[in-house]
Amino acid sequence: DASNIIKPALSRGELQCVRLGDPERADTRAGLAGIGVVPERLTPCTSFHATHWTFPLRTTGQPLVGTGTEARLEGVAVPLLLVHSPLVGPATWDALAEVVRERRRQVFIPDLTGSLTLGPPYWSRQVDAIAASSDGRPAILVAHSGAGPLMAAASGVLEQVVGYVFVDASLPFPGRSWVQTAPPELVRQLRTMERGGWLPPWSEWWGDDGLAELLPDPHMRASFAGSCPQLPMAMFEEIQPPAPGWPDAPCAYLRLSDTYEEPADQARELGWLVNEVPSHHLGLLTNAERICDPLLDLVDKLIADDSAR
Repeated sequence: DASNIIKPALSRGELQCVRLGDPERADTRAGLAGIGVVPERLTPCTSFHATHWTFPLRTTGQPLVGTGTEARLEGVAVPLLLVHSPLVGPATWDALAEVVRERRRQVFIPDLTGSLTLGPPYWSRQVDAIAASSDGRPAILVAHSGAGPLMAAASGVLEQVVGYVFVDASLPFPGRSWVQTAPPELVRQLRTMERGGWLPPWSEWWGDDGLAELLPDPHMRASFAGSCPQLPMAMFEEIQPPAPGWPDAPCAYLRLSDTYEEPADQARELGWLVNEVPSHHLGLLTNAERICDPLLDLVDKLIADDSAR
């Protein structure tokens, strides 16, 4: 029943996988039309056991673009790609993504963890994962922590970046490696932790007390720690590719913790928009409601800036 499947998805600002009966049947088209949706140029997709179609749709003047696996509402807002640091897992964004979706925004969270076990070039596989999640659509890239340095490389792969938001994140360092830019004492700490070319998960770098200070809830802390992978030391030694044309879109910075005061100041010097929310580095998990509106404020300003260009 089209109304049971499509209408709730429209109300959430996104449309998930939709399976139709015979799209040429009058009752199918009438059901779609009854909720203000008109299918155009339906073509069969045979990659499923059940019949699916590619169906560009229109509703209330806002285009809906569909594929055989999913269809998403465009025109409500430019999608946000929430990019987690390669040092942790994509669940870092889950709490904030839920709040953003409640604001009727479209959100995707690429998973970069699959890049870690395949060897170098790590940055290339991570950027490919980001690009795959955009599926060629215009998007705002929102990078947390160690995802920040990937944004310059991402600009060379993604087709339509509307803007970049750095959330308590390092800025890109094209042509250099992490070990060349990080504080020397932190580099030495990692060298002492390395065993056979691998580092323990990021959640273990700071001891039990350090992580508990950020995530006092034991269930949240255990869930987060369980999602953090072991890390290849070679990833930290890898040279990022040059990016002479970056930034290719407007940028903004959202600072959550004192640790990232320096990159936030650099962002101001570059003329970027900067917002600050008193929180901590993993505030995406514990303070999602408080962080959401300042983040979306930056996103909307970047979209307006891009539209005016």
